[in-house]
Amino acid sequence: MIEATRLTSRDARHQRSYDDLQRLYARYAPRYDRQFARYNDRTLAAALDAIVRPPQRVVDVACGTGLLAERIRHRWPLAALIGIDLSAAMLEQARRRLPPTDGDEHRGPLVWRLGNAEHLPVESGWADTLICTNAFHLVQDPTAALSEFRRVLGEDGTLVIVDWCADHLSMRLVVPALGLLRPQRRKVWPLERLTQALRAAGFGIVRQERFKVGPSWGLMTVVGATEGPKGRGPRAGQGRSPHDVVGSGGVAR
Repeated sequence: MIEATRLTSRDARHQRSYDDLQRLYARYAPRYDRQFARYNDRTLAAALDAIVRPPQRVVDVACGTGLLAERIRHRWPLAALIGIDLSAAMLEQARRRLPPTDGDEHRGPLVWRLGNAEHLPVESGWADTLICTNAFHLVQDPTAALSEFRRVLGEDGTLVIVDWCADHLSMRLVVPALGLLRPQRRKVWPLERLTQALRAAGFGIVRQERFKVGPSWGLMTVVGATEGPKGRGPRAGQGRSPHDVVGSGGVAR
């Protein structure tokens, strides 16, 4: 009974945190692209540069207004894409930018889904590439999220995380000063801790680096890889539309 109470209390705290984020991004959504244009340009470019091979099926976790998805569509137009975000307001901006489609001979299928990193509305093994940009510090249960990332990625899959990095002195000073998040709900990690967490979740580390955007924003890129048999036929989920594999249970919790 005590353990159940702890779990319930933890889940309630997580839900309050996500409720806070939904309200925050409902306010940001109409002006987000303009307000953070330079920051987004640099961080999204870092995410794209970290993709080690042309993707076929991409999950964009915390897709926001669809800026990264738009760049993926431009660079790899035939890739199937699932964009997931916990903010309905941000997803509405994404839908305006890139309307959902079943795909054709010129464009891969695209769907948007409401959800969070701990409960991804995607079938196990569907993706060959999963990207989480500028959001991992907002995840309330990072261990659960990394487990979900591993579940969704098939054999020889690639995970790209671009996020705030506590190794930068500027981030240890700027984030609290901005008051963007309640202190107990910030999870800004150093690079080494994130790589250790990826290894514990079953990822090999392909690449890791720190970088800055302007004088204030200190970030990191970590690329992980799942392991699987080479040359043994198509990866899990190959050739399947995201419309076929996305469940309806991905509402943010």
